[in-house]
Amino acid sequence: MGKISYSITERVCNVAEMIVAKQKNDEKFVPQTKFYASAQQTDYMTLDRFAEHISQHHSKYGKGDVYCVLIEMVSCLREQLLLGNKVSLGDLGDFFITLSCKGAEYYNEFSAQNITKINVVWEQGETFKTLRKDANFELVETRKASAETLKKMREAYPVRPELDSEDPEDATIMHTLNISSENAAQGSVNTAVNKDYEKGSSVEIKATPASGYEFDQWSDGNKNATRTVIMTEDLTLVAKFKSASGGTVTPPAGGDDDDMGD
Repeated sequence: MGKISYSITERVCNVAEMIVAKQKNDEKFVPQTKFYASAQQTDYMTLDRFAEHISQHHSKYGKGDVYCVLIEMVSCLREQLLLGNKVSLGDLGDFFITLSCKGAEYYNEFSAQNITKINVVWEQGETFKTLRKDANFELVETRKASAETLKKMREAYPVRPELDSEDPEDATIMHTLNISSENAAQGSVNTAVNKDYEKGSSVEIKATPASGYEFDQWSDGNKNATRTVIMTEDLTLVAKFKSASGGTVTPPAGGDDDDMGD
């Protein structure tokens, strides 16, 4: 049985009405809130660590073999999705795509240029549909609440000054994020996120290809141009780009997207 940590957070239920009220400067509007569970990640399993875990999980294959298979699986899955195929991976589930588009007023005005995004959908297999039944839950504080509690304790209880900044139990653990582009002429990354973060923080990083190029992968093998990393250690990532097949890569147009899946 697994153990999933969660915290309880308050959320606004009538968000649409709240937006309208703000636009109208309606000071009488009262937001309706309810309390919900929010999952708290306890660790960050990198591809390298995941491959090692599989190799030690009653497997006759070494970590290197498993890592190579996983990398190749990602590449093949991407290839099949680009061919418009639905890929079934047994108990893992099915992968297929849907499209986000800008709507056209008339049928004959719609073209592929209206398609702004390809969404990869994971349809859970039977193994993952039973997660709720097999999980144990543990209520924990949010990282923000924990930091506030620690701050109040430091303010409430006197400590010896010379020990306050040296005690590793009291110190806030920070990790440094550093992302860069392998070739600035081929693409860029959002370097504004390069700084120190508290351990466990989530940070979104993004790689943007230049005209004529497309994103290939990050230096850790991840194929997602935009992704979220969890700061469990100092992290350095390099974005790699390649020549675009079929000519210049044009970023999708802005505007409201409508999902056009089945």
